[in-house]
Amino acid sequence: MVDSKRRIILPLFALLLLFFSVAYVSFSQNRTITGRVTSGTASINISVGASPSITTVSTLAAQDVSENTVKYVVFNFTAYDGDGAADLNSTAAIIRINRTGETDRVNSTCSTDGSSFGNYQNFTCRLDLWYFDGAGGWSINATIKDVGGNVATNQTQIFTVNPLTAITLHPSSLTWPSVAVTDTNTLSNNDPLVLNNTGNVDISSPNVEITAIDLFGEVTPSDIIYAGNFTVDETNACDAGPVMVNGTATGVTGSVLNAGNNSVNDGSTGQEQLYFCLEALNPGISSQSYSTAQGGAWTIGVS
Repeated sequence: MVDSKRRIILPLFALLLLFFSVAYVSFSQNRTITGRVTSGTASINISVGASPSITTVSTLAAQDVSENTVKYVVFNFTAYDGDGAADLNSTAAIIRINRTGETDRVNSTCSTDGSSFGNYQNFTCRLDLWYFDGAGGWSINATIKDVGGNVATNQTQIFTVNPLTAITLHPSSLTWPSVAVTDTNTLSNNDPLVLNNTGNVDISSPNVEITAIDLFGEVTPSDIIYAGNFTVDETNACDAGPVMVNGTATGVTGSVLNAGNNSVNDGSTGQEQLYFCLEALNPGISSQSYSTAQGGAWTIGVS
């Protein structure tokens, strides 16, 4: 009896040992999984290059505009880069001039002479200065980039554009249809007279002035159409503008001739239009042609 009990107990003990052994192995594997890495190191290397600068923008003498056309003006500046002149991006050299109320003039295709000296490079830029670019001080703004995209700007220089007052007009002569002695308020049949501002000075009212001359009969010079029979206005109407005075400059009230690109040819940009009206004729004058041939041409000017 005793032997059979032992045979039963031993297997149970062995099974218990096996169970604990398996449980131990399982626990040991779980501890291994939770031991993963939570931090580390990395090497960093940053190279910082030199930024460019503009050391010199050449001074420029006062400039006259050219009447009714463009004038080419040359600007020069010198750029520096601590990494060497070859690090400058010559295709990014820009010169700009600006003045409040005026259109900026820009050249983004400045050139070099192909040579450099150490860390310096010279740039030459040509700009178009138009006849209607305003008189006064203009700022010079030079810009350069290096090959890394770093930007340098210099806008310390100012140059002066001189004023120019100038005009042209067309047509060069005015005509009227045949009129009867009793006709009134007859406009010229080939006006308006178009004035072009060919300079850079705004001409305000009433500084467009007309000096009218009496018209003498071409057959009977003693018959005259007086200058005082005419009015001139900026609108297409009679009885609106000032009465002309023989041999005296008379301002056209309301007429404005600002500077601008008159090639737009819209009647207002750099232009003014004037209309001439024969208000009446002198009673009793003879039927013939009357002209400025004897007394002289009328003069249109500005002040």
